[in-house]
Amino acid sequence: MRKQIEDLLISLNEGLYEREQGIRLTLLTVLSGQSIFLLGKPGVAKSLIARRIKEVFKYATAFEYLMNRFSTPDEIFGPVAISKLKSDTYERVVKGYLPDADIAFLDEIWKAGPSIQNTLLTIINEKVYRNGRNDIKVPLKGLIAASNELPDQGQGLEALWDRFIVRISVKNITCQSQFSDYLMSKSQSDFKIDPKLQLSTRDYETLRKKANQVKVLPHIVDVVFKIKNYINVYNDDIVNEHKIYVSDRRWKKIIEVLKTSAYLNGRKVINATDCFLIRHMIWDHPSQENKVLDFVTDAVLSHGIKGQSELANWTAKIERLKKQTDRDTTRKETKVIQQICEKEIDGESLYEFVNRERKDDTILIDKNDWLNLTGDYQRLDYHDNFWKNTDFKKYGNDILHKKIDYSRRFTSYKLKVESIKQEITVRLKPDDTTHNNILENFKTLTQEFQEFLKSSKVTKEPITFDNLFVSQHLTRMLDHPLSKLKSQAIALEKQLAQIKLDYDKLK
Repeated sequence: MRKQIEDLLISLNEGLYEREQGIRLTLLTVLSGQSIFLLGKPGVAKSLIARRIKEVFKYATAFEYLMNRFSTPDEIFGPVAISKLKSDTYERVVKGYLPDADIAFLDEIWKAGPSIQNTLLTIINEKVYRNGRNDIKVPLKGLIAASNELPDQGQGLEALWDRFIVRISVKNITCQSQFSDYLMSKSQSDFKIDPKLQLSTRDYETLRKKANQVKVLPHIVDVVFKIKNYINVYNDDIVNEHKIYVSDRRWKKIIEVLKTSAYLNGRKVINATDCFLIRHMIWDHPSQENKVLDFVTDAVLSHGIKGQSELANWTAKIERLKKQTDRDTTRKETKVIQQICEKEIDGESLYEFVNRERKDDTILIDKNDWLNLTGDYQRLDYHDNFWKNTDFKKYGNDILHKKIDYSRRFTSYKLKVESIKQEITVRLKPDDTTHNNILENFKTLTQEFQEFLKSSKVTKEPITFDNLFVSQHLTRMLDHPLSKLKSQAIALEKQLAQIKLDYDKLK
């Protein structure tokens, strides 16, 4: 299916310039059974996109209409059947009108009157048209609407606006080379798609059935919930003039679009790349598009890859195992240690020595001088109110001999130390009961962690991120968090093994 959709997108984009996003999102929306709104000035190929999408389906019927404030239901849903009026039945002749169409394009949608808008609500949401006393199941696969403006606030258009799940802005060509190619290109009024690529009604129904079977894993729900929270914070900011409103029904429809994207890309589960599409389904005003992109990108990069949330939990679990093992195999003891008294004077570190005969006689020697002192007398400067030149030598590890004269006489000083109480950790050999409990904890946690690594597959098989409906510059952003996830998983695996190794040495 993916190859067919890929070829379809290539064909649909033939002869168009800078319309790739509009084409692929419109195709995805229609194949999802949803509706899309194209916002753009006149002459930016909105209607052309709709006409091309119609060619995707074999024997498809299309309905296209330019709305104005004088448009009547007859023009959209068909004229009243005069013959039925004779039997007191009010029905419309719908053949050739919107209730009979596979693809519908309504330009300047917001100019439609209330009677048209209310009927569209049921058609879009339930694919049902109430014709007289009967409910007609309409064949509509997708409604494409367009306008050069957004619906006016306070005009009762909120419900209809909410039905358009995908919303995109279509702009004029900006790239100079693309614009040049466009000017020199020939008009393609007879655009056709290779019949081998077209989808039949049966193909479409099968596609919808398969797409509905696509799974939504918990980490994808986390992505959606994080985006939802970002929107709540955004709306609470009083600076924002335009609020973002996404109904529960809309979130449900968004998931349906993501499922379709996953299926058309050849997958049975929604992945992170599909979630990037949410950016096109939650803004209410063009000024929000960049902000919404930030929301979606952050949520996808932090939660979109399977295993990210679980790995954070595993980090905590393994840390708890280490702490528990340490508690069961260690004891805290207080030990008295001797620490050298060190003074800082004028930026220099000095050791203090006390005369072994007279305690009031002290000498301060530079720390490095003492460390470098040997058993032979050496001339040193020492700090005692003023610098003095004297010969010293080291005797043992803590005795300093100060030479008195040229004879062999000397004064002996001892390195001044102080007693400090220090809490130390003593490793204990566990008893049999403790040992068995620790081994059982290791066994259980190691087995569960290996099962997690196997199911998430982050350390085993390479993952490539691509999506037919998402630009590469977005999908490539997932390479870094995936690499980071793999590194973290490997590090935790090593940490768990090291904890066991350290314990085995103790035992």
